[in-house]
Amino acid sequence: MFTLLRKWIGINLDDLLLCGGVVGGLFLLVQIIIGCVMRFGRPETSITLSGILLPAAAAFLLLAVTLAHVMISFPMMLQMGQSRRWALGITLGAVGFETAFTIALTALLTWVESTFSPALWQWLSGARAVVLGDGLLSSPLPGSGGVLFIEDFSISWWLFLLIPLAGVAVGFVMGAAIQRFGNRATWIFWAFFVLVGLAPQTVPSYAVVQRQELLYSLPILGAGCLLAGLVWSVWSLLHAVVRS
Repeated sequence: MFTLLRKWIGINLDDLLLCGGVVGGLFLLVQIIIGCVMRFGRPETSITLSGILLPAAAAFLLLAVTLAHVMISFPMMLQMGQSRRWALGITLGAVGFETAFTIALTALLTWVESTFSPALWQWLSGARAVVLGDGLLSSPLPGSGGVLFIEDFSISWWLFLLIPLAGVAVGFVMGAAIQRFGNRATWIFWAFFVLVGLAPQTVPSYAVVQRQELLYSLPILGAGCLLAGLVWSVWSLLHAVVRS
C-alpha cells in the first residue's frame, strides 16, 4: 500500500502546488498590502492577520481537495481494480499527507509574520519602536509618537489545527454523500447550511437567553453531526458501487 500511496501522491502533486500556491500567495498579498500601507501611510498601528486568514484559507482548500479525492480518485482506483478498503486507505493517506503539508505551511508562514514582519513594518514606517499587543489594543497610547503598535489577531493553537481539519472532514462527508446519492446530496447540504445559518435569527427577540444557549449549542450540534457523518461516510465508501 505504501508504494502505491507514494505513487498516488506523486500523481497528485498538483494538489500540493495548489494548496501551497494559494496559502503562500495569500500570505504574500497580505504582506505586500500591509507593507505598502506602512511605507506610504505611516500609520501608528498595524495588525498580524496570517494567524486568522491562513487557517481559514487552508480549510476551504482542504475541503475542495478532499472532495475531489473522494469523488474522483476513489472511484478511479476502484475502476483500476483496487479493493474498496485499499482505495479508501490510499485516499485517506493522500488527504492526510496534503493536510499535514498545508497545516505545516500555514503554521510556518504565521510564524514568519509574527517573527520578522514587525521589524520590517517598523523600518518601512520609520517608527522608533514597536509595541506588540494581543488583539485588544484599539488605539495608540497618549504621547506615544513614533511608536508602532502591532495587534496580534492569531487564534489559539487548537483552533489553528481544528479549522483546517474541519474542512477536511466536511469535504470527506460531502464527497461520500455525492458519491452515493449524486447531485441530490448537494441540495441536502445546501438546505442544511441554510438552516444552520438561519436558526439563530428565527428565535424570537424576547427569548434572549434561549437564543444565546442556541448559539452556544450550535458548535456542539455541528461537531456531533460531523462525527456521525464521518462514520457513515467510511461505511458508505466501503460499500460503494463501482460505476464504469
